[in-house]
Amino acid sequence: MDIDCIQISARRLPEGNAVITSRQLLPLPAAEDYLVKRRRREKEEERWEPSERRPNVVAELLRADAIEPGSELSLKLDSFTREEQNLIRPNLQKDPLIGRAEWTGISLHKALRWHLNNEYYTATGLAKKVLQEYGPRTKPVPGPQYWTVPDGCTLVEVADGLTEERLDEIPLNELVE
Repeated sequence: MDIDCIQISARRLPEGNAVITSRQLLPLPAAEDYLVKRRRREKEEERWEPSERRPNVVAELLRADAIEPGSELSLKLDSFTREEQNLIRPNLQKDPLIGRAEWTGISLHKALRWHLNNEYYTATGLAKKVLQEYGPRTKPVPGPQYWTVPDGCTLVEVADGLTEERLDEIPLNELVE
């Protein structure tokens, strides 16, 4: 609820004309700027409520043991913008290891091991590393969309399949109850 208090004054001038003036008393003009900023921040926070976000894809895959440790992952070049592809592709042709990683199954922060340097990364961290080294990137990177398993599915698609498989395994009478 927004409540404003405005003082209105009427005065008669010596020559007989009348003047009406108004002045905002509440909220104080300085407080109004604060309230506007606060409302904007609250709206921004509402946009990022955790309930709206999908659970971490890699965490889902790890919990379900959905990918065999040691499985080869490939960089999905189509996930990049055309500009990024044009910068990354020549480097991939020179050194294919840039686009190769191994699914470790160890943990969220060590889910992938990059063949280029044998270091561990998150799916997003490695996609960002590739972009930092071989192409520009200014916006957030949804890492699981950039890596595919041997059958060509992205990590996101594998996680999506987990949900479908779980529903297939639940007897219909349990879904209805």
